[in-house]
Amino acid sequence: MTTGPPRRTTAETGTTDGSVIYVVDDDAAIRQALGALMRSVGFRVEVFESPDEFLKFPHYAGPSCLILDARLRGKR
Repeated sequence: MTTGPPRRTTAETGTTDGSVIYVVDDDAAIRQALGALMRSVGFRVEVFESPDEFLKFPHYAGPSCLILDARLRGKR
């Protein structure tokens, strides 16, 4: 068995190991910057403006990471 970095999604190849990073932030500039940063190193990223939008999205059952704005506006 060989070891090495896990395969990640890239815009050029479309390959993925199935992992995804979810970003939830109500600030469009932050959302876009985080998405672009994560994609620039080859991660698959899905971005959302609100928790409701995120919860309605069909999620992959494999490995994932959630980056969540701790100060989201809206209902409490």
